[in-house]
Amino acid sequence: MSIAQLTRNALVISFVSFGGFAGTAYAQDTDKDLAAAVQEVKKVEADFAAKKGADREAMISDKFMDIHGSGWLYTKSESEELSRGLGQTRNAGPKIKPIKSDKSEYRIVAYSKDVVAVSQISTTYYEVPNPQDVARAAGTMTDNPAALAKAAQMRSKGPGPGETESPNPYRSRTTRIWVRSNGHWLLALSTATRVGLKVVPGTY
Repeated sequence: MSIAQLTRNALVISFVSFGGFAGTAYAQDTDKDLAAAVQEVKKVEADFAAKKGADREAMISDKFMDIHGSGWLYTKSESEELSRGLGQTRNAGPKIKPIKSDKSEYRIVAYSKDVVAVSQISTTYYEVPNPQDVARAAGTMTDNPAALAKAAQMRSKGPGPGETESPNPYRSRTTRIWVRSNGHWLLALSTATRVGLKVVPGTY
């Protein structure tokens, strides 16, 4: 057995053990089985993107692992809570307008008829707000003592108005693992990695 086959089998065993799902060893699946799994997950991905609320949550495994670009790991319930919190934060803060968004490097691989991985890069360009306008709207642009105290209070909770820097465009590689359980495809793992410079060992 080749190293590639051993690697694929190890991945299948890992994914199946992780989710507690019944799966089939890679070597036992035919090319037809794998091709069918790929087509099924393509449809599931489209359905998942269109659904919201409880319908979307029903497509996520109870043992879901959500790894954000920060490296923080969330369970299904924590991920749902985080999404709600981020939605409230975005609605409360300055409106950042996406100008353009596209996807690239789409790849889908079936490791077995019950385990499929999907990876792609999302690139979003944002309209950059004038930091002076942000500070002016927040009332923290001047050296007035009251404004300085307000800015210090805001800064204690994070960057002050007009001080946040973020990459533009923002590129993130998302990888999802779908596992078939009792005849249904469930999202078992999702990771997001910001696409940046190549990391050279021993340097930053």
